[in-house]
Amino acid sequence: MPRTRHAAGLLAAALLVTVTACDSDGGDGGWGSGSAWSVQGALAQLPAAAPDATVLVQAGDLVTASEAAGVERPDDLDGQALVDWLGPLTGGPGAEEALVFVPIASLFNAPRLLQHEEFADELGFSVLDAEAFVEQSTPPATFAVVAGDLDGALRDDLPEVADGVVTAGEGEDLATDVANQTVARPLGMPLRLAERPGLVAASPGTTAVADWVAGPERTLADHDELGAVASALDDADVVAAALATGSSMALADALGETGSPEQVAALEADLGAVLPPEPFRTVGIGWGVEDGAADVAIAYHFGSEEAAESAAPAFEAMFAEGDTLVSRQPLSELLTLDGVDRDGPVVVLDLSLPDGVGPRVVFDLYVSRDLPFAHR
Repeated sequence: MPRTRHAAGLLAAALLVTVTACDSDGGDGGWGSGSAWSVQGALAQLPAAAPDATVLVQAGDLVTASEAAGVERPDDLDGQALVDWLGPLTGGPGAEEALVFVPIASLFNAPRLLQHEEFADELGFSVLDAEAFVEQSTPPATFAVVAGDLDGALRDDLPEVADGVVTAGEGEDLATDVANQTVARPLGMPLRLAERPGLVAASPGTTAVADWVAGPERTLADHDELGAVASALDDADVVAAALATGSSMALADALGETGSPEQVAALEADLGAVLPPEPFRTVGIGWGVEDGAADVAIAYHFGSEEAAESAAPAFEAMFAEGDTLVSRQPLSELLTLDGVDRDGPVVVLDLSLPDGVGPRVVFDLYVSRDLPFAHR
């Protein structure tokens, strides 16, 4: 038995403490569903972030993903019909048979799809109007852009709070008001909204939405590492993606305060060859379909070409003999490594899924900082 399986047991207890298509051009910017969809185009809808900011981006082409997964968009806002549509795509009911996972924007409040008609009544548009979406989480704020047939979609009686920006709910930016929570605003926080042709932006921050209306000089697509990872995912023809940057994925940080320096050193020694020897700070996951089967790509941005080159053999060893850190299950039982490619500082894993494994598993492994999202 490889030593990595013994090491996984040591880490599991520590981690369990903390981890309990129609073609729309998307309006100006040329981003939307079908031929207009790209991860780079999604990043270009989002405000620029500081180089060292912690950012999570979730994006999807809902039209193409629905077609690939074989699920039908409903014709109306019947709550159960919405669940039947989005459940298989988002890891809910029916996900076991889905070929694609879509990391749905928190804007749509997926846990309350049965009451989504209330969402539409308050804002004027719904998830059914969304052909594509992208959402950026930069704590404590979020910023989402929805693409579709959305011209004039917002309610015309929403009060204006800035030039071209209206609000659903009253109060200061990011101010919670649980006594006045709604399906569209589950914390009662005011939601600032604006339109551009074919697009709607939503955020609890007024300035971010006002800048989007004006057209910012820089966007998240200008982030060197995120841009490179997005390009790699576009080359893999993904229809949904999650990208993250700014937070450490070192094994020591996965242990956090529950692990002593001695434990970290022992685990790193045991895991040895199955962990990339150099750090990566930016990673992207993309979901697609190839030849009727689920196809997953993971792109990592390392600090240099040399660091990326040294990571390839570690990833191959990881999938050959590594166990997941929480469940101690062989990683190869969850993901099949079909190839490792490198382009400069970016390493791309081409993955498929064994029978009986749904595509959401990759996102869950990322959230728990499990393999393959850890380095020495």
